[in-house]
Amino acid sequence: MSTTTKFVLIFSVNGISQVFFIAYIILMDSMLSDSIDEHELHSGKREEGLFFAARSFATKASYGLGSFFAGIGLDVIHFPRAATPENVPADAVLNLAIFSGPVMLILFVATVVISNRYPMTADRHREIMAGIQAQRLN
Repeated sequence: MSTTTKFVLIFSVNGISQVFFIAYIILMDSMLSDSIDEHELHSGKREEGLFFAARSFATKASYGLGSFFAGIGLDVIHFPRAATPENVPADAVLNLAIFSGPVMLILFVATVVISNRYPMTADRHREIMAGIQAQRLN
């Protein structure tokens, strides 16, 4: 495979990945906003700050944990430390791909499974909004 073909392939896969990541971020914020509405319906309190602060903390914690586990993974596959790209042996790159591929797949599948358990429907959202409106009028 030529260098140009590899570049185009990597660029394309990363581009597609970014499209899905952006959609995920939008979806996550939308789901969180719907959850805030449902919380308001049940508690009578509007607490967006608390919810978004918790999401921000969870995001930062996942970055830290992700870096921690990535470091462990690099140690497990004996990836060379402080090596320049041209000095990384081919078997180390292969081990990295073998290790990271299944891990990313497992994390992706877990995200899809968990997200599919989200019970919000358009009808349920309308009910929640009507309930909030009724509470505000009282």
